[in-house]
Amino acid sequence: MNICSDNSFLTIFKLIFRLFRFTGIEVLCRPKHVARNMELDDLPLSRGKWIKYRILCFIQDGCKYYVYIGFCAKILVGTAKMLYSVDKTRYLTDNFISLLTILFYVSVYRKRHAMSQMTETLSQLLKRVLDGTPMVKTYAFIAYLITVIFLLFIYSTQRYVSENYVKDLLKITPELKKANISLNFTLYYCSLFLGLTFTFVSLISCYVLALFALYYSLTCSYIRVLLKHVLELVDEECFPSNPDSVFYIYGYITRYMRNMDEQLSLPVFVSVFFTMIGLFWGGYRIAFNPNMTREQSLSLIIPLIFYLSVQLLIMVSASITNELANKAKSVMQCLPYRNLTQDLKKKYKFKKDLNQGNCLTLWNIYVMDRSLVITSVGTLLTYGILIGTLGKNT
Repeated sequence: MNICSDNSFLTIFKLIFRLFRFTGIEVLCRPKHVARNMELDDLPLSRGKWIKYRILCFIQDGCKYYVYIGFCAKILVGTAKMLYSVDKTRYLTDNFISLLTILFYVSVYRKRHAMSQMTETLSQLLKRVLDGTPMVKTYAFIAYLITVIFLLFIYSTQRYVSENYVKDLLKITPELKKANISLNFTLYYCSLFLGLTFTFVSLISCYVLALFALYYSLTCSYIRVLLKHVLELVDEECFPSNPDSVFYIYGYITRYMRNMDEQLSLPVFVSVFFTMIGLFWGGYRIAFNPNMTREQSLSLIIPLIFYLSVQLLIMVSASITNELANKAKSVMQCLPYRNLTQDLKKKYKFKKDLNQGNCLTLWNIYVMDRSLVITSVGTLLTYGILIGTLGKNT
């Protein structure tokens, strides 16, 4: 599927989808049976493209299975640590975060085709509604993406340096301390392999989280462009010359928002929940762990900045979009749609679009608004102080 090849203002969507490919999530998919049945002798001009496609498929599948196997190994190692360690809370929390990360990755992977289809629908909607190119500042999104990649690189390096898996293995099996040099040499390379594997897996999961938040916020930005266009058509001082077209445009936008919420509300809910857990756990370890080294503190401060930026990017963009959608709905309800046309089907569609909810939610549990930002931060502080006070003696 060729997404938005004619629209330069949606080029960033293609960039996001191509970056998704390196995490094992193929958004711009091509049917596999087409690639299997492709004969190189019959298509000599497409030989290079075919080889490139197969290499990309190999990288994509490798990253996908690497994520699954890496997190399963991380859960197994965390379970072993939990059984042989005195501090079982930390490793139990690490296993829970790993399971939550797998759930988020799978939820985004299952909605990859829906993301592609929604982008195509958004492109057609922009062509139908707007005459010119919408003014969306994509440079801010690109700058955010570059900053996030830089922070994730520093975070992964610091995390790898701060972890000592040899020490953890010796805690699990104390008899290994009496082993010979060759066994310690083997343990060193086991620690090196585990450290690189877990670091790379964590980097991929955070990378997917950043790309999804960027895609979601950018989609919200284009929805706001469409809603502002509707508000411009329905000016307070003059009645629209063609009310039927305004209702048609508003109906397309509301149906797109409902479809977007239906498809992406679960990944958004998991991503927000994941970032809140990351903020809470990182802040708690920094505040109530007096034996933490400088490298460990830095390895926790960077993901805190990352989680907070992702959470605010999703919440603020969805909140502003919901506010603008409610404003457009209030204005549209003031129009005399009952007298616009004698067609009963059109009247039914108009009334249905006006009465149905078209807000972006967290898995249909909570409608995102600006108060959610304050509530989430207050919840983290409240439970952090409570758990820190109760567990102060231990």
